[in-house]
Amino acid sequence: ELRFEIRQAQERREAAIDLYESLEGHVPSFSEATSVTADPEQLGLRIRELLGINYLDQITWGNAYAPFNHWKAAIELKGILVFQATEVESGELAGFSVSQQPLPIITVNIKDFPRARTFTLLHELAHIMLRQNCLCNALYFESNRSHDEEAIEIFCNRVAGATLIPRQFLLEEKIVRDHPIDKKEWKESEIVNLANRYGTSREALLRRLLILSKTSKAFYQLKREQYQKEYDELKKIKTPG
Repeated sequence: ELRFEIRQAQERREAAIDLYESLEGHVPSFSEATSVTADPEQLGLRIRELLGINYLDQITWGNAYAPFNHWKAAIELKGILVFQATEVESGELAGFSVSQQPLPIITVNIKDFPRARTFTLLHELAHIMLRQNCLCNALYFESNRSHDEEAIEIFCNRVAGATLIPRQFLLEEKIVRDHPIDKKEWKESEIVNLANRYGTSREALLRRLLILSKTSKAFYQLKREQYQKEYDELKKIKTPG
């Protein structure tokens, strides 16, 4: 199933190039690039500017499918093809990227929740900007990758988080400003409120708080395990359609 999804994405890319050449005479090119030595926080702001995403718009998108659709549309407008894999289990694939120019490819897994797909979308965009082809499974979990590969995955996670939830905006949120400096634990209602505001997952939000030294690694790990159990239970529920 995974090989089929990769092959199908490549075939669609070839068809898109043919259509562009026959109908418009040129194929869009995505020229933005970066390196793993870049500052993820600054790169996140650069990506937001590139995609035309601003804070006031983002907080009006709601917390269902709209955030994913807005990020997806913004990325597609820059000359990147975005597809959704339908046949691969979410534990096997979060997403993959093909950096080949023109019309590089990002594919996310439709079996993941929309907020998880949004994070994967931006994670794979970072791979595209690194000019890498990459196949990614559960993005936040430990793996048997080499040290260099793991460093790249951590970098792409940092970039995705910084793009979704910029440091300067998160630190200015009233909930964050009012939170006691010496208190590293957060109420679930506070986490949900902030995650909804940015249209992202609770885990991604907590990860940003951890990176910004606003929570502890022990609290983050505790909540991550809780959320993973909840996600696993939700995935067992089959919805029609």
